Amino acid sequence: MAVGIDSVVQSSCDVLTETAKGKGLSFTTAIDKNLPEIRADLRATRQILLNLLSNAVKFTPSGGEVHVRASHGSNNDIVISVSDTGPGIATEDLDKILMPFTQAGANGTSGESGTGLGLSIVNSLIDLQGGTLKIESNIGEGTCVTVHFPKTGAAKVSVLNS
Repeated sequence: MAVGIDSVVQSSCDVLTETAKGKGLSFTTAIDKNLPEIRADLRATRQILLNLLSNAVKFTPSGGEVHVRASHGSNNDIVISVSDTGPGIATEDLDKILMPFTQAGANGTSGESGTGLGLSIVNSLIDLQGGTLKIESNIGEGTCVTVHFPKTGAAKVSVLNS
């Protein structure tokens, strides 16, 4: 199924905008013009974005920033990054947080908790669509999660009803 990334990013951001404002966060979106459609599952793509945005908003303290960017990648792919000014994740925890029911070690600043499924789900969904996930983070500086979607037909699963 052809998915318009620009509309999926915008509609996903719309879902979290009020929550971000309620926490006093700066929430910005930058979407390149003329992004091509990708061959992907709409529901899975939306879930990826919602999980990443939800984590960024949840773990960023009041007064912080969340930035979303959708752009053309260098390999004819589509790149979406969600960055925040939250507490960050220790290097030794980066691989662990992709495991189900696992969270980063106590960082002491967010006061938030969860099930530890969000990034695990994102990692599985992007993999099933033939894409990749990268996490960059520094304690005290925030986190940036980047997903790369192939432009064409690399999905490992059949398209689900959406």
